[in-house]
Amino acid sequence: MHNHLGFTVQLITVRVVGRFLTDPLAVSWPVVESLAGQLGIADASVLKLYAQRGQAEYEHAAEISTGYGYADFSDPARYEGLRLFLEARAWTSSEGPVRLCERAALWLRERKVFFPGVYVDTTGFRGLHRST
Repeated sequence: MHNHLGFTVQLITVRVVGRFLTDPLAVSWPVVESLAGQLGIADASVLKLYAQRGQAEYEHAAEISTGYGYADFSDPARYEGLRLFLEARAWTSSEGPVRLCERAALWLRERKVFFPGVYVDTTGFRGLHRST
């Protein structure tokens, strides 16, 4: 049960936040309870067991990345695609920086590209995505 809930929490986190959290248990508790209810898990606190087996979160992150087709922001093609998209928007629209950031987030989500920032790769390494 805890692995199923942990996997689901990670999947939803990637879909909403755009990356895996450094601590998969850092998700809002009402969200965890809602997901547990949808999965038919009566006690959402079983999620705490998920963190006790350290490799599960890395294995699930790798499975989600591969199975759902997520790409890394450090991939030069993805990075260049976003750069060109934002450059075109900046030159052809009157959108300010906040709206451009919102557009960038949407662009990344639509293309299943992990947001830049702290990440966990398929080997369990934690680091930073390319930021320039």
